[in-house]
Amino acid sequence: MIPQESTADITAALNPIVAPGSLLVSDKENSFTAAATDMGLEIETVIHSEREYVRDDVHSGTADGLGGILERAKTASIIA
Repeated sequence: MIPQESTADITAALNPIVAPGSLLVSDKENSFTAAATDMGLEIETVIHSEREYVRDDVHSGTADGLGGILERAKTASIIA
């Protein structure tokens, strides 16, 4: 379970399951970009506030997928 959407909590949740050098796709959420930087990950963002939802292989579905996984982890509702 992720207590909050802080950089430290997101980093702690991702660290055991994300391989070094992985690409993290985010919707420009500051805690995600900071966590990726802390972990040495490559990061690509889409900026919904600028009506950007797709750029090459980076799209909001990818970002929303990670966000959904982390959101379920906050409530401990992930079924393995």
